Amino acid sequence: MVTPAAAFAQRELHWDSLDVAAHLGDDGTLAITEIHAMVFSGDWNGGERVFSIRPRQRLDFEGIRRITPAGAIALREDSSLDDVDEYAWAGSYTLRWRSRLRSAPPFANTALRYELKYALSNVLLKEGDQYRLDHDFAFSDRVGAIAHFTLRLTLDPAWQPLADVPPRYTAGPLPPGRSFVVDLPLRFSGAEAPAAIDTTRPTDVVSGVAVLLGVTMVAIVWFFVREKSYGRFAPLETRIDESWLREHVLKYPAEVVATAWDDVVGPPEVVTLIARMVADRKLQSSLSEGTFPTMTLRLLVDRSTLQGHERTLVDKLFFDGRTETSTSDVREHYRATGFNPANEIRKELEEAVARVLPAGRPPHRFWIAGLALFVVGVGLIGYGWFNGAPAAFALTIPMLIVTLIGWISASRSGPTLDGDGMPRSGVCCRRR
Repeated sequence: MVTPAAAFAQRELHWDSLDVAAHLGDDGTLAITEIHAMVFSGDWNGGERVFSIRPRQRLDFEGIRRITPAGAIALREDSSLDDVDEYAWAGSYTLRWRSRLRSAPPFANTALRYELKYALSNVLLKEGDQYRLDHDFAFSDRVGAIAHFTLRLTLDPAWQPLADVPPRYTAGPLPPGRSFVVDLPLRFSGAEAPAAIDTTRPTDVVSGVAVLLGVTMVAIVWFFVREKSYGRFAPLETRIDESWLREHVLKYPAEVVATAWDDVVGPPEVVTLIARMVADRKLQSSLSEGTFPTMTLRLLVDRSTLQGHERTLVDKLFFDGRTETSTSDVREHYRATGFNPANEIRKELEEAVARVLPAGRPPHRFWIAGLALFVVGVGLIGYGWFNGAPAAFALTIPMLIVTLIGWISASRSGPTLDGDGMPRSGVCCRRR
């Protein structure tokens, strides 16, 4: 009895030989015939040929046949691969064919021969007035070794090789992953230019790329010069201790620091203001117990002594001249009109932040230059469109997307900077 592990260990595939005949036509098409002499052992279902197709190349598959002593049997294309002598494509460039039914006994050193025919377009590389054939004739993506490899390469009379072309190339053994590449320089003397991939770049493309790179470098240099003029690269004070905090942070009201930190006036700033006034003994707070706790505030100072956002908040919370209020009282008083304490103190609190962070030299905004560059870009795309490059129009979509993303990012991040380009969080980091 053969165990599953033993059966798996007996599974083996190799090529006795791979014989390739290739002809390069005057149109640049490479016609190829491959004879695969394969030897199967184990529970293989069939063979596989992976084609390595480069960008802009095209594969035209003509067919596959099984070679027998009685003649050649053409395989049928069927995606199910249920029967022997059927083939199918797994993806765009992986060819598979069935050689054994699932119910049949495993192969035992069984030799099978297959003939593949196909053609490749745009297989040549154009280098100035010369061409180059740079092609792998022994596919490297395989599980078995090739014991003997042969290649017979013929050229149309329109092609003059600039290196020796032997009547037959030979190699072997070739282990899995090993390929056989022919790199052959050629000169063409035919009437019509063959299909090839031009490796040189048109002058206008080279000039355009140079301009883009030049503008990018200028923009990068200008960005760093501008940032340096705002002091962005100045070293920060690294020794932060209690005395430093007292001098730079703790001397300011807590709600002012909080607003300067995130440039937002919201519920946290309101809570911070109330807590700070309680700590300064301007207010007294208490919390009642029960299912629905209620916070009560008492005004401990004459409201006429308060100014700015402190007075505004006290007048709104302690309405009708009262000196005691609660969350339930405020809720009931503003039931019809609504009440948002953050909106009430926003103006005075932002003015207090402005006094802490006085306005400096505002950044220069070159919106005209940005608009001009955008218009020039659209003009160049239109020029390419009307001069035989319609694909250039597709650049407008990513260009508009990038522009929209940049505009949204700028509109959201812009307010976080103060007049001299320092972050509003610079209360504790501002250069003195």
